[in-house]
Amino acid sequence: MAEWEEPSRSDQRGTRMNLSPPRQSLTWITLLLALPTLGCSPFLFRYSAQDADSELTKKSSKKGYVKLTPEVDMCLKKVAAAQTDTKRLGSGLPHCSKAKVRENDFCVVDLHTVRPTQFAVGQLQVSLKSHRIDQLVKKSKLEKYLRRKPIPLVRGKGKQLYLIDHHHLGSALLNSGVQKSYGVLIKDLSALNLNQFWKHMRKCEWVYEKKPDGETIKPWHELPKSLLEMADDPYRSLAGFVRRAEGFDKVNTPFVEFIWADFFRSQESITPEDIENQVEKTVLHAAELAKSAEARELPGHVEQTTPTVQSDPDCPKLVARVVPE
Repeated sequence: MAEWEEPSRSDQRGTRMNLSPPRQSLTWITLLLALPTLGCSPFLFRYSAQDADSELTKKSSKKGYVKLTPEVDMCLKKVAAAQTDTKRLGSGLPHCSKAKVRENDFCVVDLHTVRPTQFAVGQLQVSLKSHRIDQLVKKSKLEKYLRRKPIPLVRGKGKQLYLIDHHHLGSALLNSGVQKSYGVLIKDLSALNLNQFWKHMRKCEWVYEKKPDGETIKPWHELPKSLLEMADDPYRSLAGFVRRAEGFDKVNTPFVEFIWADFFRSQESITPEDIENQVEKTVLHAAELAKSAEARELPGHVEQTTPTVQSDPDCPKLVARVVPE
């Protein structure tokens, strides 16, 4: 990978950054393809025919420079800061894909290669988590924070890793330029074929097979291949905010926030525009609806008693864990 050097010059349209590694120059196309792997959206990169015709670009291209927007420049700086803060992350721990990692072992997971087990996340909720992560990076406290939130993983065929919780955290970390985190291997199903694997995942309720529109999907080829490909469900963001506002209780029911998201989606008084433009007012309104008689049968309703979950040795419970220092 190229060594990112300090910006050499700026103008109103963005930053000129030297992207010439030894024996190879990065073109603007190469940079465009590389941005997602750095945790930066490629849509932040701006290149046009006008830029190509400008005198500045002509001079710069001879020296291996590429024009970046200020947003990409800021994103790359965030990446550098995050990499510095997480430099000691996982010191002494193996990568989660290694065969020597056994069930319940802590390990280091590459967030770009792990696969989701749900179709969507609430991007508004992801954005707020990203902001918190940025603050932790500035205070050099991210590594300690991640020790308290190891990502639960299942190993499938070909050593492919699937995360079965913390989708919002993983997405937020990538948005902030953090490319790895702590993980814990919950179950090794690598000996199963594809049909057996997804049958086991369904049995343990470790996969959510619905799109935001209610359509059922086939997980083996319709689930996103990476966290960066997940769709946005604004009602999932709303459900997360309502739970934090004590509109409903946190319970062990799998994908409980998606169940509540579908309930809020069914309410004519709540639109996606309301969630985006009037989030505080909408959360208060949704919290009142969550306590209504109409929602009484939903898991976590304030008038319900917490159900007892039967233990299953094939489906270990997801409990809070802390990676020891």
